[in-house]
Amino acid sequence: KVLIVEDVITTGKSSVECSKLVEENEGVIVGYACLIDRSSGKNSLQKKVVSQVDLNIPTYTKNNLPKDLSNIKAVKPGSRNLGLEIHAGHGLTFKSAKILKKIPSIKEFNIGHFLVGESIFLGLKKTITEFKRIIKR
Repeated sequence: KVLIVEDVITTGKSSVECSKLVEENEGVIVGYACLIDRSSGKNSLQKKVVSQVDLNIPTYTKNNLPKDLSNIKAVKPGSRNLGLEIHAGHGLTFKSAKILKKIPSIKEFNIGHFLVGESIFLGLKKTITEFKRIIKR
C-alpha cells in the first residue's frame, strides 16, 4: 500500500507517473497528499488529494492576460526544466531500489543507512556489490 506525497501538486503529472510505477510493481495506491495543492481541483488524479494548503492561482492564455500582468515575462510553471535533480534515499532497500531504478529522473541513490544495516548480515563489500548490481542502468 502506497501513499504518494508531493510538496506541490499543480497538474498531478508527477503523481500519475509515480502511480503507474507503483501499480506496475503490484503496489496499491491508497491516496495522494501534498503540502500545497494549487490545481484548483483540475489535476489528473482519480482520487482525492489531501493537502495542508489549497491555493487558487488563476491561469491565463496569452490572449486573456490582464493588463497588470502583460508587462511581466510569462514563465511556464513546474520544476521539470529547472535543472533540479531527484535523489532517492530514506527507506531504500534492495527491493525498492529495483523499482526506483526504473525512474529515469532519479540521479542519485543515498543509501548509507541501508548499506550499514544490511552489511551486518551480508558484509559491507557484498552489500555494496549487490546494490551496485541492482541500480546499474
